[in-house]
Amino acid sequence: MLLVAALFGTLQYAGAWSRLDRLFEDLALTAVRPAGDVPPAILVGIDDASLAAFGRWPWPRSRLAEILEALGDASAVGLDIAIVEPSPEGPEDDRRLVAAIRDQGRVVVPLLATRTVEGLEEVPPLAELVEAAAALGHVLLRPDDDGNLRRLALRAGRGSPLFPAFALALLKVAGRPPAAPATGTRGNEAGGTGWRERAPVLIPFSAFEPHLLFLSAGELLRGRYDSAMFRDRIAVVGVVAEGIGQTMNVPEGLRVHRMTGSEVQLLAAMALAADALIRPAGAAAAAGFAA
Repeated sequence: MLLVAALFGTLQYAGAWSRLDRLFEDLALTAVRPAGDVPPAILVGIDDASLAAFGRWPWPRSRLAEILEALGDASAVGLDIAIVEPSPEGPEDDRRLVAAIRDQGRVVVPLLATRTVEGLEEVPPLAELVEAAAALGHVLLRPDDDGNLRRLALRAGRGSPLFPAFALALLKVAGRPPAAPATGTRGNEAGGTGWRERAPVLIPFSAFEPHLLFLSAGELLRGRYDSAMFRDRIAVVGVVAEGIGQTMNVPEGLRVHRMTGSEVQLLAAMALAADALIRPAGAAAAAGFAA
């Protein structure tokens, strides 16, 4: 009985320590300020108004091609949309998108991760999209045990080499590699046999929200924006409509708010470029602090 009581007390203490650790992380993230220049960035969101104007989701690939054509002057474009099967509209629809990706020349496409009985598995886009794109980046977002997203693995995948995070790939394509990449930090094996995550970093997402410009994809398709505004900017195209796009709980000090996956990726790219990261302590430092 004493052993059970001691074990229960230990677990309670561990749980309390974990919550306190998360609180320290959240407060630390609110104190982070950019150490370098914040790159100009645009989120082109496929929102409810866009769907009302141009039809329900999913859109034809040719319409996505129109968006990429309008972003021709961007320094990098992240197409944060899962395209893993041929278009139901036919091969010409896919060819139009492939041509737009190739012509833009600086498009990053997403590598998805799906959970199977054997753990996480890579789900790449259509092969022709990968061939036309400038880079491939993983979009795995793994919340902490309290359901809130704080960190991003800069490298992840099965086997070797590991794929860069979508945000990291965007910066490299734009010619703005991180000022101090966290290449030396090693993350835990996660998600099952063969899946690995490396270089986890804490991202102060909320610190960069004021620097993010949001544009509606529907307004872009209507020609409401001057193409010059995209010059030398990083852009991400993603679904932000209610109930369709991926959303995450992101802490902001003592509060939590919802953020779309595309917004997370773009804010992470901005934080990486500005060297506004918190790098977790190594195992030795953590053990010393615990002692």
